[in-house]
Amino acid sequence: MDADIETYVKSCVQCARGKSSHLKSGGLLQPLPIPSLPWEETSIDLIVGLPVKEEGWDAILTIVCRLTKMAHFIPTTQTASAEDIARLILQEVIRLHGVPRAILSDRDTRFTGEL
Repeated sequence: MDADIETYVKSCVQCARGKSSHLKSGGLLQPLPIPSLPWEETSIDLIVGLPVKEEGWDAILTIVCRLTKMAHFIPTTQTASAEDIARLILQEVIRLHGVPRAILSDRDTRFTGEL
C-alpha cells in the first residue's frame, strides 16, 4: 500500500504544485548581462487565473526576447504539463527564431522539473 501511495503522490500534479521547496533561498540579486543577439535569451512565464474562453483556454504563456523585448503570447491552460509547454515553445518560438541559448523562468514546477 505504501508503494501505491508513493506512486500516486509522485504522479499527482496538484501535489507537486503544492509541495514546498526545500531549496535554500537565492543569494544577493545581480543584474543579468544583456544578450548580444535577438532571441539568444528568452524569459517565459504563465499568466493564470483568467476567465475560461470558449476554446477552453484559461492561461497565457508569455515568451519575451530579453534583448528586443519582442513577445509571444500563447493561449493555453493552467493544467498544461511541462511537455505541453515545451511543445508550445517549439511550435511558436523556436520554429520562428531558433533555439535560444538560455530560457529564464520562475520556479514553476513545469519549468524546474525534468523534461
